[in-house]
Amino acid sequence: RACAAWVLAQRGEDAPLAALMESAKSREWAVRVAVATLLGEGKLDGAVPVLASLTKDPKENVRRAAVFSLGRSEDSHAGAALVLAALGQDADPAVRRLYATAFTDALGQATLDREQWKPSRTLLVVALEHDFPDATLEERRAQAFSLARLGDRPALLRLATGALTTSELPQDSRRAAIEALARLGRHDATEQALEGAIRDPKVGDDAALALARIRGETFFESQWRALLAPAVPFR
Repeated sequence: RACAAWVLAQRGEDAPLAALMESAKSREWAVRVAVATLLGEGKLDGAVPVLASLTKDPKENVRRAAVFSLGRSEDSHAGAALVLAALGQDADPAVRRLYATAFTDALGQATLDREQWKPSRTLLVVALEHDFPDATLEERRAQAFSLARLGDRPALLRLATGALTTSELPQDSRRAAIEALARLGRHDATEQALEGAIRDPKVGDDAALALARIRGETFFESQWRALLAPAVPFR
């Protein structure tokens, strides 16, 4: 039903468009998922407010589809709606991961204006700092990667080193931040921070791998022998 209404709405027919929007209130969650998925395709009047409402749906499958569609939407208002929708931390780890990915998608669609970059970065940092009991490494990687795409190297450095925090950061968040920094390439402050983290018992291996990747080096080179196994002075 939703698909048929969407096809007709794409042709500019008002009644099918209204029927499609009304289907977002269906009692069947599969229909609501279909609506959320379809509204992410093309530009239909009124699609973004409906998608925003579906991000609050009680069914996680519906929220996943709605968040994904907000990120992929070509509507100029989709980026702002995404930021507002992401203000609450979702209970489902897959939805949280999709929020992070949606920020990158919105950048690609040019729906995330420069003035929305700062609140987007803040939301991603807060999510990375939050210790969710069911958080996954994939979720953390998506958040850190989007933070890198938004150009927030300082935040990634703080997360990677655990600096300026009042409580211990989730280990996977630190690992993801280190991996994201490796994607950003050579940078003096990054290399110094990673070199300092090599001795960290929780993320030292990640820091070493990232630093070697940035520098294009292998662990067999002399400088790495000194870093990983410093000489013990004879006594």
